[in-house]
Amino acid sequence: MDIRLEKFGTVLLTRDQGKPIRAKLLSLIRSGHAIRVLFDDVETVTPSFADEVIGRMLLDLGEADFRKNITLVCSDPATRRLVNAVLANRKRELLRS
Repeated sequence: MDIRLEKFGTVLLTRDQGKPIRAKLLSLIRSGHAIRVLFDDVETVTPSFADEVIGRMLLDLGEADFRKNITLVCSDPATRRLVNAVLANRKRELLRS
C-alpha cells in the first residue's frame, strides 16, 4: 500500500505533524498491510518530522518488522540522507537497549 506524504503537506516540519501520520501507518501495518512511504513531491522534511514518523516507527516495530513492512521511497538525495541519518540514530538506540 502506497502512502504519499504529500497528501499531508509539502512542508513537513514538526513532531506534531508527524504523530498522527505515524499512528495511521502503524495501524495499517498492524492490520496486515506492508506499506511504501513515498516522499515524492514533498518540498521540505525536517529531522524532527522524520524522526517522529520514521525513527519512532523503527523503535515501535523493531528493526526486523520495520524492514519487513516498510519501504521508504526518497527520490531527493537530501531527503534520503536525512531519513538514513534518522534511522541510523534510532538503530544505535535500539542496540543500546
